[in-house]
Amino acid sequence: MSVAQLERLAKITKYDAEVERIKIELRKREAIVSINDILEKFGFNIEDLYEELVDPKIREIIEGRYEKPTKQREESIPRYRLNGKNYDGRQARRAKEFSRYVKDGRIDVALVVKEGAFNPEWFNKQKERVLFSMGINDREAYKLKHGL
Repeated sequence: MSVAQLERLAKITKYDAEVERIKIELRKREAIVSINDILEKFGFNIEDLYEELVDPKIREIIEGRYEKPTKQREESIPRYRLNGKNYDGRQARRAKEFSRYVKDGRIDVALVVKEGAFNPEWFNKQKERVLFSMGINDREAYKLKHGL
């Protein structure tokens, strides 16, 4: 085959693909017209049957364009304090000076409560039920006892 014949064949193939696309589009339009005729016969619109066509939020979800909004994670206050240094839970488990509070890879909260190794800022922001679940019944008495 010569170059001219190949170019002619490519042109024909390109036109065939274009013709197929146009045929599909025409069939879609015919289907839409016939569906609308049937609905009109019964006194409905397409929006009456499919509310997702009206509600843009639902339409986005169906079409896969909806992305759930991401919420920024809040900066947390370190929970523990030992020798004037603040630790969050992960740091505390790894710190050498905090090793006496760690048992089986977990922080022994009862021992922390007993010795008052909490960060005062964290402690003051906690609700009563959180402190109660750790065994602290009176916030003010605990603060006085441990100097928080």
